[in-house]
Amino acid sequence: MASGIEGLIYQYLQIENKKTGRKIDLSNSVIATDYYENILQPCITMTLYITTTRNVVSELPIRGGEFVACKFSTPSGTFKRGDLDSSGDIVEESNEMIVYKVSNLDTEREAAFFTLHLISREYLIDRAVRCKGKFKYLTIDNHVRYILKDIMKTKKNCDIDLVNNPYSFMGNSNKPFHTIQWLCPKSISSSRSGSEGEDGTLNGKAYGVAGYLFFENKDGFNFKSIEGLVAETKKSEGSSDTKDTIHGTYSWTGLGGFESGDFRNNVRIINYYMEKNIDLRNALTVGTYVSDIQSLNIETQKLSSFRYDLSEELTEKLGGEGALDIPFDASTRTIVKTTGHGFMGVGENGLEDTGRDKTDDAKATARYNLLFTQALNIEVPCNVNLKVGDIIKCDFPQLKDGRADEVDRSASGKYLIQELRHHFQIGKNITSLKLIRDSYGFSSSQSPMEKLFERDESQYGDTVPAGSFSITPKSKKRNRRGSGVN
Repeated sequence: MASGIEGLIYQYLQIENKKTGRKIDLSNSVIATDYYENILQPCITMTLYITTTRNVVSELPIRGGEFVACKFSTPSGTFKRGDLDSSGDIVEESNEMIVYKVSNLDTEREAAFFTLHLISREYLIDRAVRCKGKFKYLTIDNHVRYILKDIMKTKKNCDIDLVNNPYSFMGNSNKPFHTIQWLCPKSISSSRSGSEGEDGTLNGKAYGVAGYLFFENKDGFNFKSIEGLVAETKKSEGSSDTKDTIHGTYSWTGLGGFESGDFRNNVRIINYYMEKNIDLRNALTVGTYVSDIQSLNIETQKLSSFRYDLSEELTEKLGGEGALDIPFDASTRTIVKTTGHGFMGVGENGLEDTGRDKTDDAKATARYNLLFTQALNIEVPCNVNLKVGDIIKCDFPQLKDGRADEVDRSASGKYLIQELRHHFQIGKNITSLKLIRDSYGFSSSQSPMEKLFERDESQYGDTVPAGSFSITPKSKKRNRRGSGVN
């Protein structure tokens, strides 16, 4: 079985200037490729490191806005962005990338060296169109779908969780991505029964806590509730059946090289370091656990007070302990807001009709901050099946009497992939992941492995299971643990 670190074939890597009609295949000229996803970013990005005997920058020419399509074969599967038609032209409105910057250009020697920076084509569309006029009193998922499909006219798959609360607002000529991200904390996960939308991507499971994330991964655009992302099971598309959310298990087995033909190579953690374990001071400052809400109705001049306690609302979490185990229940933040803008006459009940509970602002703030309680960075053999928003399980040994023969129950367990980078290079293909979670240890339904790698090779076949990675900053190098892989 081939290792995910080795084995890479560039089938095509084509750049095309649609204005001049010129195109060049750079598959034999690329030194390395980096591919990035992030649940806090609306677009995928890529970086291509090129060396060639042709002055491609001037020859095409490259001025920004050129289309790029690529296809790589790896042991874990095929990586592809963009398609080519029968004549070899890049097919527009697929998932091709767009050049937005050229850097590190060096043509003083016999060969030209330069770096191409790429981003999803919707980034350019976001800069060219605006959200205008009044958005009617509809649930927020309808607004998000309208912005992506009708304003931006994206052809990509849009996975949009249902939202419980209707919302009316003015577009104010804001950019589409800005508007969607602005709607994220205002959205409450749905308690309605879900139905499949026109694009067949709707998810209707009930969660009922404020806080959404908007991001792009290899499958398309996602508008997802945090509670839905961390849930232990999810509804299958078009069915009432549920499926487990864990996309693979990776294990740390200590230092040492990879033995050829060992199936466990592809599910081992090469490097890791714990970036963050808890920041209680920050959590208390932003009111993660308990908050007081002071609401002033500017029409009636009436002041109302509410108390929000996260422990009473949280139903889904990745771990089983720690994040909410604080020794007191006193409020650590007071949130002041105003209501009663009905005289403005924009929405049915005001300038911004929310349909929200008085404590929803506190709920969203708490849920966002809690999600980043623990942050872990790992590197694993390249796995193109992974994507941000997936959940993976990590096993780390507990050191005891100089031995590592037990699972560390605090560090091990489920994590959400926040950031992902695939690094493609002949002889060294790595997936780096930044993993986050809202609590520690194993959830109640998990039974930790007491012996690492106690599994059957047959469950993986000839491919790498889904998982995650994170880029380790150079400043943290001395704190990293490594396997000796160069």
